[in-house]
Amino acid sequence: MECIHLLSEDFADLKKPVREVLLKYDHRDWNDVLEYPSVENICDLLHRDLKAKMMFPFHIRVWEGHGKWAEL
Repeated sequence: MECIHLLSEDFADLKKPVREVLLKYDHRDWNDVLEYPSVENICDLLHRDLKAKMMFPFHIRVWEGHGKWAEL
């Protein structure tokens, strides 16, 4: 029988890496960060940055407007 171990995290532990990643881009122009700052590219960038800090699968959704978003 295969045993699956789940990583249990406190919400405070989850907030720290999210805040660190978002702080890198706070009050910055996306044109200075990405060649083509589409919502899809912003979502991909944030997903890659968070993936390096989180050791479990997750989804990220970046909203562009009402009913418009990119998700990984």
